[in-house]
Amino acid sequence: MVRALVDEHPLRSSQRLANAAVDAIVRHPGLRRNNDLALSLGVSVRTLQRALSSHVGRGPGEIARRVRLQEVVRRLSAEKSDIARLAIELGYVDQAHLTNDFRRVANVTPGAYIAALTRSQAALDNGSSSP
Repeated sequence: MVRALVDEHPLRSSQRLANAAVDAIVRHPGLRRNNDLALSLGVSVRTLQRALSSHVGRGPGEIARRVRLQEVVRRLSAEKSDIARLAIELGYVDQAHLTNDFRRVANVTPGAYIAALTRSQAALDNGSSSP
């Protein structure tokens, strides 16, 4: 059924571009510059901005920031992470830049997030060991 709808209403080039841009951002969460993304997709920065704004509702910088923060949360949740190293790996200038971005979106610092996660995990572990 989905295939029939896609065949009936194929994606426009700007929609394909928006999809490709989001895919590239997700594959490379440390990608920092719109110029680099546009170049890798073979379009101008303005064309990229228009496609994403039109079809996703956000510009490339904001999408990249959110994807990067999702990767921060994933890594902080999955492993013992050095926040400074994580910042560098994901293309932040430094740990303070990561912390400010994280706080702006989550209203807590990465350190406070890790502490809350640790407390939650400890509470779950204690609850599962009692009868």
